[in-house]
Amino acid sequence: MHIPFSAPIWSRLYGPYGIQDVAGILTKLQKSWDEDIAKDLFWEKLHHQEDLYPVTFAAFPWLWSFSERESHKNIDILDFLSFTMKCARSSSEDGGATGIKGKFQGLSLRLGDHQKNWIPEHCRLTSEDMETLAALEDWYSANSSDIANTCADAVNGNNDYLDAILSVGYASLHGGDAAANLIIGWADKLEPTEILEYYPLQSWDLSALSALSKLLAPKNDRLASFLEEIVGPNLPCEKTESLI
Repeated sequence: MHIPFSAPIWSRLYGPYGIQDVAGILTKLQKSWDEDIAKDLFWEKLHHQEDLYPVTFAAFPWLWSFSERESHKNIDILDFLSFTMKCARSSSEDGGATGIKGKFQGLSLRLGDHQKNWIPEHCRLTSEDMETLAALEDWYSANSSDIANTCADAVNGNNDYLDAILSVGYASLHGGDAAANLIIGWADKLEPTEILEYYPLQSWDLSALSALSKLLAPKNDRLASFLEEIVGPNLPCEKTESLI
């Protein structure tokens, strides 16, 4: 679901600071990758304090394509895709494992949710645009598993914090917020008891983390061992096979 850069909807797809020329920036990155421009796009124009926006989801298919092409640069892209998967999944209504279909934070299909008073009326999304947002939701649902697996596969043991961020998409997709926040807490060197006090693990979190620990064992044994230490006594191994 790659929205052409010339499509008029880009002038209505808003981010944290309203309408910006995200299509123009993506066009530049497609022609020539620039790390500084990319990081500004990621963390200033597509994301703000764990909030995502319609333009974020419009950029995801393009960034996913770029990550495959820019093999020597793709860690920055995968880092962003993994972290924002945690953000997107944080709106799961039942608080648990919902699979990859469902609503994603920042991508409401209700027109009224996009009628922000800080966006000029002539720049607001229209009812016709909801069909495009629905297509973006379908694309994200269909590709989330591949994205999460690719991000986890990029873990290499050289940087614990980066490895943690690369892992949270998988943890969030197959588990939930608690699983993802446990990993971030580990990267921040917090005590496990402190993390678990605020984010108690549910059965789906334990299952996801146990599967993830096995995936990460040959890549970052420190993170893998931490996860196994947390979930090992609580989850029989046979419950994790379907996630690997």
